[in-house]
Amino acid sequence: MNDKINIRKYLTIICVCFFVTIGLLAIIGTKSDPLLALLSESIIFAIVTILMAYLIFHSKQFVGFYLLAYIVKLLVGIIHYLVFIDADYFASSGHSLKLHHEYQAVQQTIEMIVDGKQIAGVFSFIFPQYIPHEELWNIITVPFYYTGTYLLNIVPINAFASLFAAMNVLLVDKCVRGKGYKQSKFLRFLVTYFPVTLITSYYSRDMMGLCLMSVGLVLLSLSKNILQKVLMLVVTCYLFYLQRNAYVLVPIIMFLSDYLIKVNKNNILIKIIAVLVCVVAVPFAYELFETESTLKYVSESTKWPIFMLPFKLIVGLIGPFPWSNILKWHTFPEVSYYLGDYFMAVINIGLLITAIRAVPVEKFKHTIDMSFISGVMLFIFGLMNEFMHMSYISVGIYFLLPWFFRIFRDVDIKNNIKISFLFLVLLNIFIILTGVSGLASGVK
Repeated sequence: MNDKINIRKYLTIICVCFFVTIGLLAIIGTKSDPLLALLSESIIFAIVTILMAYLIFHSKQFVGFYLLAYIVKLLVGIIHYLVFIDADYFASSGHSLKLHHEYQAVQQTIEMIVDGKQIAGVFSFIFPQYIPHEELWNIITVPFYYTGTYLLNIVPINAFASLFAAMNVLLVDKCVRGKGYKQSKFLRFLVTYFPVTLITSYYSRDMMGLCLMSVGLVLLSLSKNILQKVLMLVVTCYLFYLQRNAYVLVPIIMFLSDYLIKVNKNNILIKIIAVLVCVVAVPFAYELFETESTLKYVSESTKWPIFMLPFKLIVGLIGPFPWSNILKWHTFPEVSYYLGDYFMAVINIGLLITAIRAVPVEKFKHTIDMSFISGVMLFIFGLMNEFMHMSYISVGIYFLLPWFFRIFRDVDIKNNIKISFLFLVLLNIFIILTGVSGLASGVK
């Protein structure tokens, strides 16, 4: 990894890759038909992935690693869509989305924004009234402006966004650990092939939102003086806000807590208070954004009795259950997206077993930092969700992954993930044989 990267170089890398992307889209992007549009966009984002990996890591090994990951995610997304959603996609217009109304609303939004951009310009902002966070959708739809609103055009965008997010998570971890630190290959693998980012045909803003949030964490991590820190804190708050309104407070509380912890390095009480403040602040964050959706969000989440919290936690970690629900995909093709959740459940329970079996208290006291605080807060935000989407909770797990590798050994995490897989397989068999009702963590 490039140890000499600083905030100026990082911002330069983003600008270079942005202009290269726009240039390539303008030159070779095509709208002629679904196959050529997907092919041109896939090539463009493959080039940008190579460029981004090289500029950040300055290593051919990393470039090869991320190029392979891009190809894998591209193929997973395309094959998933052709097998589970629409086998005749390339023989059709490329606009017929055979999923329920939420996905269709997203597709309609993309088409409306792109139509507006065709009139006002690619960098104009179009604001449909019926979908939240239009700003983020205006960013996502820039490639669609050049390659058309074909459904599978989301795949290369999601593949690149998820890989850039993975690079950023490793970069933040490097900033926390300092020079000379050799990063775990298994951590790199888990972050790169994080289950909920694997099915790239998923019609959602989540992967781009995750990417922008990770950019904000890198900017804060690389900031050196107070002016940089304040400016980047403002930028990071906006990037978090683009994903969810209430997330805007996460960087502020994270920044202040991290500052207090660094000033009082040996004061365990300050660290405990900082973590408690982060936990308690979550409900208040929703109250500050008095929109209909956020008020409903917090009111529904507080209906749960406190003694039900452990059950809600387990349900959120396990996700849709049993796994045999995937067999309903002929009738309800959207359940095919649960495949990523099944793999995510294995990771979640494996990490939970790791934490329960051996928490090194002394190490724990010295690893409460910015990445830990952000991960914990985002995890709690997800837990408060009315429908407990696993993807909401997984955002917190995603940013917590480096922390797990800082206090636990690779071999312990690997072994516990294996135990988790065996446990969940046996639990599936038990539920199927006994006919017990399944569990779900929300509707995709």
